[in-house]
Amino acid sequence: MWESAPKSDRPFNPESLINLPNLARRYLENAIAPGTPLASAVRLWMHGEIKLDQKWHPFKGEEVIYGHRGMIWRATTWAKGLPIWGGDRIVDGVGESQWKILGLFPVVEASGADITR
Repeated sequence: MWESAPKSDRPFNPESLINLPNLARRYLENAIAPGTPLASAVRLWMHGEIKLDQKWHPFKGEEVIYGHRGMIWRATTWAKGLPIWGGDRIVDGVGESQWKILGLFPVVEASGADITR
C-alpha cells in the first residue's frame, strides 16, 4: 500500500481545520506552515508488547495508513522460541486479521463484517 500512495500536491490550508476541536486546530496551525504539501500516506515503525496466551511478548511492527484506502499493520513476536508473524488490515472497506507461526501455520484468521467494523 505504501508504494501505491500517490504523491500529494494538495497544500495545507488552515481553513480546513475549522471543524476540529480548538486545541487540535491550534496545534496544527502552529505545526504546519500554510502551503506545505500534505502527505497522502504515513508509515510508522513501532515496538512494544502484545498479550498472547495470558503472557506479554515483545513485538516489532510496521503500519501504513493511507487516508483514502485504509491501513495495514504487520508485526512479529516470539512465543516458545517460535516466530509469529501477522497483522491487521482494513483496505478498501474490508477488514482482516491473520497470524501464523513460522509464517506457515495459522494461529488467527478472521475476516467479515465484525472484523471490518
